Amino acid sequence: MQERGTEHIVAAMKQHGVRRLVSLTGAGVRDPGDRPKLVDRVFSGLLKVLQRDVLEDAERHAEVVRRSGLDWVIVRAPRLTDGAATGEYRVGSVGENSGTKISRADVAGFMLRELTDDSYVGQAPMVSY
Repeated sequence: MQERGTEHIVAAMKQHGVRRLVSLTGAGVRDPGDRPKLVDRVFSGLLKVLQRDVLEDAERHAEVVRRSGLDWVIVRAPRLTDGAATGEYRVGSVGENSGTKISRADVAGFMLRELTDDSYVGQAPMVSY
């Protein structure tokens, strides 16, 4: 579902000349710079067993974004909480400068910042506490 929806979004963005795509996926979607810790590997293993179809769809979604030719950022997040925005979170790779949770409000704040900030264009940063 993510893959197909993203294909439509990318096509519409190209048709209308929109260049920046900031997308969200889970921390289980790996990136070459990741250095997963034991806890990361355990959660990834559980995802592969319990929700393989969801994880594979998220991975295909990320590939559609990477191949889009747009100015993209794939924001990866671990377990989302309902906490308030703090503006204090870490940005890094899975296993390096990453934690196991973050509030939805802080993820949203980071994603909004990435609409105009070029720091992570062409990258898939992990945001967490």
